[in-house]
Parts: sequence; C-alpha cells; structure tokens
Amino acid sequence: MSKIAKLLSVIVILVLIAGFFWWYQYGQVQAMVFDKDQTFTETLTIPATTNGVVKNNATLNFEKDLIVDGKLSCDTGRIRLNVKGTLTINNTLQCNRPDILSEDDIGQGIIIVASNVNISKDAMIGSNGHVQVVTDASKLATDQGAIDKLYEDAGTYESGKLHIGPFTPLEQIPANAPGRPLTYDSRAGLSKGLINQALTVPFIPQANAAAPQPATDAEGNPVAGTVRIGGTWVIGGNPPGLPPARLDVPTPPKNIKKIILNFDFGKDNNVTIQNFELHGPNGNNGQDSNKESCNANGTNGSNALRFNVYAGNLTVNNFNLHLGSGGDGGMAETTDDCEDAKAKGGNGGEAGNFRMVAEENFNITGALNIYPGKGGKGGDATAHGKKGEDAACKPEKGGDATANGGAGGDNKKVLVATGTINGKDNITIGMMTGGNGGDATANGGDGGNASDKGCAGANGGKATATGGKGGDTTCAKFPCTGGDGSNATAKPGNGGNGGQGSSKDPGGNGGKGGNAVAKAGAFGIGKTANGREGVIQSQTGGNGGNGGDGCGPGTGGKGGSGKPDGQKGADGKNLCIEEPKKETSVTSPPSEPAQLIVPTTTPTPSTEPIPTETPTPTEPTSTPTETPFIRVNVNDIIFLHAIGTTDCPQNIGTINLKASAPANAKYIRIATKLPQWLSINVTEGGLVANVTFTCSLQNYDSQTLTKSIQGEIISDGGEVIGEFSFNVTGEIQATEEF
Repeated sequence: MSKIAKLLSVIVILVLIAGFFWWYQYGQVQAMVFDKDQTFTETLTIPATTNGVVKNNATLNFEKDLIVDGKLSCDTGRIRLNVKGTLTINNTLQCNRPDILSEDDIGQGIIIVASNVNISKDAMIGSNGHVQVVTDASKLATDQGAIDKLYEDAGTYESGKLHIGPFTPLEQIPANAPGRPLTYDSRAGLSKGLINQALTVPFIPQANAAAPQPATDAEGNPVAGTVRIGGTWVIGGNPPGLPPARLDVPTPPKNIKKIILNFDFGKDNNVTIQNFELHGPNGNNGQDSNKESCNANGTNGSNALRFNVYAGNLTVNNFNLHLGSGGDGGMAETTDDCEDAKAKGGNGGEAGNFRMVAEENFNITGALNIYPGKGGKGGDATAHGKKGEDAACKPEKGGDATANGGAGGDNKKVLVATGTINGKDNITIGMMTGGNGGDATANGGDGGNASDKGCAGANGGKATATGGKGGDTTCAKFPCTGGDGSNATAKPGNGGNGGQGSSKDPGGNGGKGGNAVAKAGAFGIGKTANGREGVIQSQTGGNGGNGGDGCGPGTGGKGGSGKPDGQKGADGKNLCIEEPKKETSVTSPPSEPAQLIVPTTTPTPSTEPIPTETPTPTEPTSTPTETPFIRVNVNDIIFLHAIGTTDCPQNIGTINLKASAPANAKYIRIATKLPQWLSINVTEGGLVANVTFTCSLQNYDSQTLTKSIQGEIISDGGEVIGEFSFNVTGEIQATEEF
C-alpha cells in the first residue's frame, strides 16, 4: 500500500471516530413533548441530554420541584411554568415567538410563577417576547393594558422606597427629592456624588465568579421565599456581535412595540441577583413609507426594553445590564409625480430603562455595570416634485417638494438612587448617546416648456429641506454625548422654456426657477461632547428658463432664490426682418441758353444783425449712486440660567433687522466664531436670527458667560452692505448636590 493510501485510511478512521463521539454526546438527545396543560405531583427533571418542548400554549404545573439540566423551549406559543417547590435552571430556557402574531396575542414569551427560584451562572434564558418571573399569579400582566402600565412604571420616577433607576428626565424629579442630581461639577473628580463615572472599575469575570448556592437552612432544606437569579439572559433579539452559546434569539414579533422583563417577587421575598448578564433588545424600527403617496410619513421608532425588579430585600453582586437602543424612525419617500410632495421621517425611539425597588434592604455587594443604549436614529425623508407637463400655451408648473428628516431620540436622563443603598460605589455607567437626526432631500420639479408663439414657460417647483436634529442628552456623574445633526439637500426645479416665435411673431418668456431653502439638522447637546452639526449639501436656486426666439424675443426667466441664487435664463434671439428703405433720385432741370448778365449798382449792406441758430439745451447726465454702507445698532442680550431648573436648550433672544436693513438686503451672516454654549440660527427670509443658549459647558458650576458678536448684512447681489454687533451675557447659577 502506498504512503498516500495509508494516509487517507488514517484520515477516514479519525473522521469516523470523531463522528461517533459527536453522536454519543449530541446525537442521543431525547425529546420530551408537553402539548397540553399538565400537573406533575412529583419532582420533574429534564436531563442534560433532553430537549423539552412546550406546544399549544400549554401550562405546566408542578406540585414539587422542576429542574432543567437540559433544554426547555416552546413551539410557536409561550411557556408558562407554575412551580410550588423550587425552580432550578442549570442549562437553557428559551421561547422564540413567530414573526407575526394574531391580533389577540400580546407577545408573552416566558411566564414563571414560583416562590423559590435558583438560576445558575451557567444558565441561558432567551426570548423575543415578554418575560415575567413572579411569586404570585396575581402580579402577572396578562393583557396589553397591564403590559403598557408595567412598561410605563419601569420608566417613571418613584419616591419613598429604596430604588435605583429609572433613568429619568431631570425635570420630572421633584426639586427637593433626596439624591436628585442638580449639576455637574467637573472639579469634584469622579469619586464624589451619587454615581461613579470611572470606567476602570474591574468587572468580576463571570466564568470565575462563584456559582449561587441554593438557599437552604442548617439541615439542608430549601428556605421559602428566596430567589437567586444568575446566568445569561437575552431578551428581544441577539445582542450585537455573536449570540451567546446555545442561544439564538430573533427580533420581537412585528406587532409588539414594547418589550418588558418583569421580576416581581413581592415584599416578603429575598432576591439575590448574582453573576447575571442581561441583554435587552433595541426598540423596533418605525415603519417606512416608501413611494406610496405624495404625503409620506415614516412612523416613530419604538422605545427599547424596560426591566423591572421588585422585592422585599434585594442584593446585587456582579450584574452586567445592557439596555437596548431606541428603534430608528421609519424613512419616508414620496412618489415621483407630486404637485406638492411632503415627506417626514419618523423620530428615533428612546433607549432602554430599568427600575430596581426594594422595600426593606438594598445592597450592592459586587459590580453593577450599566450600559445605556443610544437614542434611535431619525428617519430619512425624500420628497419629489413632478416635472410640469409641456403644453402649447399653458404648460404645467413644476411640483414643490418639502422634506423633514426625523429627530434623533433624546437621552435626557439622570440615574437616581433613593434611600440608604449600600455599595453605590460599585455602580459603573457607560456612555449615554443621543440618536442622530435623519437626512432630508427635497427635489423640486422642472417647469413645463411652452411651444406656441408668445407663450411663457412654467415656473420651477420649490424645494425645502430640513434635516433632523440630533438627540439631546443630560447626565450627572456619567458621560453623555449628543447625537449628530443631519444633512439637508434642496434642489429646486428649473423654469420651463418660452415658446418659439417667428420673424413676425414674438417668443415666450422663460419660467422662473424654483426657490431653494435648506436647513441642516442642529447638533444634539451633551455634557461630554455635543454632536456634529449637519451640513447643507445643496441650496442653489433653480435656473430660469430660456426665452423663445421671435419678433420680439422672449426674456429669460429669473433664477430662483437660494445660496447662491439660480442663473437667469438666456434671452431669445430677435428674428425680426427689417424691410429695405426705398432710394430717391434727383434729376437736374434741363439746361437753358446762356443769358447776358448786366451788372447793377451794389446795394448798401444792411445794418440789421444776422440771426444765429440757438442750440437746444441738453439734460444733465445722471451718475448712479451706490447703496451706502450702514451700521445697525442691535440691543445686547442678557439672560439667566439655573442648572437643573431652566429648560435646555434655552431661547435667550431674537435679532430682527427687517426694519433697519437696506431695501436690497437679502440676509444676515454671523462673522464671529461662536462658543459651544451659544447658537444663532437665521430664519424668516434671512433677516431674523434666533439666539439660543445650548447648555453645553466645560464646567457645570456658577459662572458668567460673555461673547461679543459681529454680523454682516448681505445684499441680493451677494455684497456686504452693512454690519451690526451686540454682546451676549449670561449668568449661570448652580446648586450644590445633595
């Protein structure tokens, strides 16, 4: 036998051996099917080599214990386990619901009713629906109204009990509430205050952490009313990157807009959350409106998962909480045949949230690492005005287009801890980020062309594009960054061409180009950093249509307004034919015979003066005068801002030059580079500007802000014809934290 043949024989034998061991370990998995409601009077164990499957929404009741050493999953319906003894999960519990549910299905995934729960650090729990773990069936949310209330409660500030969370907008927290962050003092370092910003707090490696031990008394008997929760939980879809081993969780069903994970163990139970990794889903994206009509509206993105915990005594040790991001707003695009196209992208949804409440004691004995999600991105918007139809004499105007990008989801929240909670220094919070705004693109339609003599071309359609604003963020002792503003593109239509005349007939005038207005999305505000301002990609006015040739020729259409204005259309050619002038000849009279001229006496010259011709007076030539350069006085702006009380951003004044600017003034322009705390946006035709305090500061303490502003007045020809100046002064007041 050759060496190659021997080598091939060895490879085949190795493959057969490997296949045998795989079959021995995985191929002998047994199946347990639960296809109807059942009650088990003795302890049931699902072995490590067994897959249990719950079908037909069956409810499983256990008079004693349920131990899951293998896998328990669902088939289309939900899983419900009622356990009077102890529920122990050492392996996998998973329930993935179909992509589309019936109208009366609220999207329950896993329901557990048990007073004693022990979920090990090696367990895997996954579902794309709601998950509820309670000690009493009366605490279950069983209809959509109850789910909605549970969802809202998990994101609502509550005073009077020991709790951490939820992330709450500052204005919703009473001013005198203990633990309310009022300001951020960057000089105080990272160790002062409610929440530690330090990202170097060491994580307790999950693989090396001690497994939770079952709650027992001195004789080894289970202790009633004790819950230990650990393992890796994935709710509502796979986390970014590769899913955890043994779990593959799809996104929530399409008709489920809110996902809740609810742990309600009652005021008499002791709960330990240890070696626990929770991945919450992003909110569902909004629905797109893709070329369905001339009024396109994407729906808003949904808010992400909310997590609620309630117990008598609560202990947290090594808990990594990954809150999902808000869903993206739906995109919107109109059809191409619109006389007045309007598109609005949906707004981004809010990031996930959580609330953990204890009646008696709340202890954080190990790391509690919280990873806030991002605000959802605003939906893009694209509007298409139709091209006007050509006609002999009354062509159709180009369609107008208006596009508004969706706003990025805000993350204007702070984390509050109320009451005496031990171990707050073990809390670490990652970056909180606002959602980016959605882009806006408006395409106005070209005006129709005329073909008949003397008939004018139609005007081009207007284009108005407004980019979505980046989401704002608010934070106290952890980093936060605003979302990026979005881009705006306004492309108006060109004017149509005038009709053609002849050597006897006039040509038609060209149509006017459409106006262009574009406003980039404003950046989102953040304490750590603001987002980026959006960019105006295009704002050039539409070109005027050409005039038709004829006798006389048509005039080219005026360019539409924009930055810059559109170009004027070309005038038509003069086709008039001048008739030649008739020439006249002068014939000399016939010659006569010569006559003898007899000289006479020379007369005396007259003494009368000879009249002279008086010159016709001419009008003096007028010299054109230039518009004088002016300086306009503008009142200074003074404002007061109380951190934590005054709204952010804060409108602090308006600059209005409509009455004082020259008649040929087109718009005003700010020549001074602005600090990050100040924003000036020109509106209303270009001669009015809104002045805003952005709330973006280097130090969030009491201080005085000042800035001198220089501005220019621009003519309709693009020249600087004037200037103005004013000062902005702000008093910032901060309050010491509790």
